[in-house]
Amino acid sequence: MWLMKGHNIAASVVVVDVAGIDLFHGANIQDGVYKVEVREVMLPNTPLFFPNHNDEHAQLLLNHVKVQFTLWEGVHMWKAY
Repeated sequence: MWLMKGHNIAASVVVVDVAGIDLFHGANIQDGVYKVEVREVMLPNTPLFFPNHNDEHAQLLLNHVKVQFTLWEGVHMWKAY
């Protein structure tokens, strides 16, 4: 999936619903939370499109989660469609 900033592609991500199946930093992923892999970042200084789970301040920009996973709460995911 592409994340857009205006008319520009900001990042390529893969969104996975793995609640109750997968772990993230040793904890079970809760229902309503999505594991997001940020594969490629074209606009690295773009703020995260959605607040990351538990508002972890170390992840404020797309570049902070490049080639990693982050958790985004489902209530924010409607913006991606």
